[in-house]
Amino acid sequence: SSPSRGGWKMAGAKGRENDRRASAWALLAYETASLYGLEVRPANRKRGLSFLLGSFKETDDKADQIGGLSVDAQGLCVASISSMGGWFLQRDKDRVKAAALNLSWLERHPPTWTGPNYFYENFYRLRALKFAKTGEAQFQRRFRQVFLQIREHQTPDGAVAFPPGNAQNTVAMGPVFSTALAVLILNVEHSALAFDRDWRLAPLVHPEPDPGSHGVVH
Repeated sequence: SSPSRGGWKMAGAKGRENDRRASAWALLAYETASLYGLEVRPANRKRGLSFLLGSFKETDDKADQIGGLSVDAQGLCVASISSMGGWFLQRDKDRVKAAALNLSWLERHPPTWTGPNYFYENFYRLRALKFAKTGEAQFQRRFRQVFLQIREHQTPDGAVAFPPGNAQNTVAMGPVFSTALAVLILNVEHSALAFDRDWRLAPLVHPEPDPGSHGVVH
């Protein structure tokens, strides 16, 4: 019954409420495991997804907030959680209306080059748009916008800078971190990562040998 139940925490500190950003990454790991054929308990995924989407604004006094998600159930919608939730909504065939409302929210709130969640936000945002069944137009427009933002802030050695607003502990990880995340974001154009779809090859089926052929398969 608690709003903090069902998700995951950023750290294992006792008594700290679960976190929707951490829960999105845990659910992404579940999705990847499922695509690799690993067993994931449906109840665990269902509870985690219910927690993540628990702050979805299907109705709100402010029309601008409808379709977004917030960090907690009562807060204002934010781009990072709305994008994370949007990716899972697009993969859920039972939440068609919510997915459409979320796409409208994402359209009203375009990506901006600012921290601290720029990379996380657009990793999920572009994937939500890529796999939406509404055509390529919105995805292509936003993909180009994010691509130009990243290119504009790429240094001559190829590294990608951090947007303003990132905390020092994030910046201290250095350009390897920011550049790797930029590459993962832009990879969505070809959607060639394990959690985007099932890339496993179908198993080869070996025909049974003909009993009269002395074990030779013709």
